[in-house]
Amino acid sequence: MPQPPTLPSAGATVSLPVGQLLAWAEAHDTKFVVRKAQQARLLLRELRGLYAKDEERAEADAEEQRLLKQLEEVRARKEQLRPRRKSSPTGYDQTTVRAWARANGYSVADRGSIPGPVVEAWRASQTGGAR
Repeated sequence: MPQPPTLPSAGATVSLPVGQLLAWAEAHDTKFVVRKAQQARLLLRELRGLYAKDEERAEADAEEQRLLKQLEEVRARKEQLRPRRKSSPTGYDQTTVRAWARANGYSVADRGSIPGPVVEAWRASQTGGAR
């Protein structure tokens, strides 16, 4: 049996490196102590695995945040580069003109351009018949 480490007086705690303590316990002549060393090694292996997974999860979280930020930057750049439709100001509210046109017997689509003659008629109605 290996010599146990020098112990301080009764009641004091011993500070030993884990590896040294396990080596002492595994070489002990008492089966109980050997079993405890084996159990401790298994638990330490499990703890190392849990620690590694936790570290990997933290790295993945950090990478995810970095990628989300990068994606946001790419989307912003893409939006800046997107071709813009040049909209010519019509000078009138299309919803208002469509409502007037329908109320006055004109047939107009819900979307798209309003025919020129309809717009002209609406304008004429707004100015009392003058252009």
